[in-house]
Amino acid sequence: MGPQGKVTSRFSMIPDLDHLAAAKERMISGSGSVSGSPGRIHDNISRDSGIGCLKDGGLNTSGETENDIPKFISDSNDKTNYVRGKFLGKGGFARVHELIDLKSNAVFAGKIIHKSRISKPHHKEKISREIELHRSLRHKNVVQFFKHFEDGDNIYIILENCARKSLVHVLKCRHMVTEPETRFYMSQLVNGVEYIHSQNIIHRDLKLGNLFLTNSMSVKIGDFGLATRLGQEKKGTICGTPNYISPEVLNKEGHGFPADVWALGCVMYALLVGQPPFETSTLKETYSRIADNHYSVPDNVSTSASSLIRKLLHPNPKSRPTVPSITQDSFFLTGFHPVSLPTSCCTQAPVFPAQPNVFPNSEISSLTSSVLSLSLPDQQQQYRSNNNLDNCHLQAVKKPKLKTRTAVLYEAICTALNSMPPRQENGLTPTKDCPVFITKWIDYSNKYGFGFQLSDKSVGVLFNDHTRISYSADRGYIQFGEGNNVTSMASHQVPPSLHEKFTLLRYFAQYMDENLTEGGEGGRGKGGPRQAASSSIPQIKRWIRAPKAIIMHLTNGTIQVNYFKDHTKLIVGGERQFVVTYINSERQSRSWSLADLARKGASAQVKERMTYVASVLEEFAELDEQGS
Repeated sequence: MGPQGKVTSRFSMIPDLDHLAAAKERMISGSGSVSGSPGRIHDNISRDSGIGCLKDGGLNTSGETENDIPKFISDSNDKTNYVRGKFLGKGGFARVHELIDLKSNAVFAGKIIHKSRISKPHHKEKISREIELHRSLRHKNVVQFFKHFEDGDNIYIILENCARKSLVHVLKCRHMVTEPETRFYMSQLVNGVEYIHSQNIIHRDLKLGNLFLTNSMSVKIGDFGLATRLGQEKKGTICGTPNYISPEVLNKEGHGFPADVWALGCVMYALLVGQPPFETSTLKETYSRIADNHYSVPDNVSTSASSLIRKLLHPNPKSRPTVPSITQDSFFLTGFHPVSLPTSCCTQAPVFPAQPNVFPNSEISSLTSSVLSLSLPDQQQQYRSNNNLDNCHLQAVKKPKLKTRTAVLYEAICTALNSMPPRQENGLTPTKDCPVFITKWIDYSNKYGFGFQLSDKSVGVLFNDHTRISYSADRGYIQFGEGNNVTSMASHQVPPSLHEKFTLLRYFAQYMDENLTEGGEGGRGKGGPRQAASSSIPQIKRWIRAPKAIIMHLTNGTIQVNYFKDHTKLIVGGERQFVVTYINSERQSRSWSLADLARKGASAQVKERMTYVASVLEEFAELDEQGS
């Protein structure tokens, strides 16, 4: 058993590496969180398990028994009365119990600190700092701090109760989790850390035991006992949990945001492998491995996951990714990313549904790898002459044999790109025409499918079984598609065989109405006149997540690319003429006919996105040809 995992001690102060051998005799085997400077090892051994100041059973490290804590607790400030519920855990200074509000029956986690345990000034300072920092935070991925109060014997901190314990409990049962689960947990953790950093707070003790789970399996960051504001940390302080301490902290170079990024890498590794990357049987060896960046990633971990771990665990803190950029890594964008997990995941591996094959033939693997390899040119790059647009591949041998809508649009874009002047000329006039595009979307393919709303207010779902259903803008009729067959029917005449899918369609529509914002100004207030039941509602033909964008292809031939980084969008389509619509990061849209762009040129932003779309359309055109 190494310094983290099944651990029984928390050291408020530890010596530096030169003193580890001498201090080893004074240390209790195990690990936990450590904080302080050399020479203060005797000052405050508070022995936390490393599970977020919580520990199930075992040695009583807080110094009190359950009988020392009153059964009924009253807050004299607001006259709230609580009854002490079941014991949740204990740590360096505190015992944690459920506290039940006698009036509302609401259940909280009560962190109870006996005043005799914080008699020394720096102990009191630590508790005050924890309260001051935690109470200032409000985020869906941070354990909510409600209030604190005290009586003659104890200090009480009232926190959100996370009924599913922590990720360390998950690993105790599961040993390791799957990559889809890791995406689910890590994306929430990254969101929480990004928020904490935006408040100029460094957590300094991110680890599995401080990542709590609610009944909805939401990840909540807790235990701010070692947190500090950026710029207020003491140089030379070694602070954190041994297996998660970054090399710059060991070298006494101080804490910064990159130290939390390093801890994220340790958490991700532990989730996928079952133990932290630098874990050994002794602290000295663990610290030596951290200093040497000595660890290995097992072969069963995917290339994208291994790559991200190595980025997060870069020995140079300046070379680690920024927190906002982490979820843009290919690990998150190219693999299955569940939007929810059942609580059974705490004890057993989930059985995920078969991944929806959104492309209707066996060439999905080659298409995916090809599309995912596409990249945008540097926005600062000057475009070369027209003859250098080789990626349009207009050679006759490359043209699809059948002139599908996709092939026609592909060739039209390539022709326009090859005809454009090097720079945009004066006189380019926007058009009022704009193809119908997707203003809202939700990927729920782990259970049902891909839902979307169009700019004309119609909505649709591409189900995992490849069937499609759409709801007209006026909600008067629906259209159901299976293969090339599309059937229209009044919304009050849906046959029993489609009731379930119709119900899901309405749920998707309601969720998008209530929770998602419009993806561009062209999507606002354009419901238009009542549609005839014979009018064809565009449906999703295929979609794919690439590292830089999500690509959506409609059955009417329109292609839309939403870019993750700057939230811009490019839509190309149209009935009478091809129109290019560009939506900037402020969601302002402009449209031009493709013919005008060919004559007058386009801005660098529009041109580079058109080039990317042409590359994608070439893949789609070949796919359509193979399926014809």
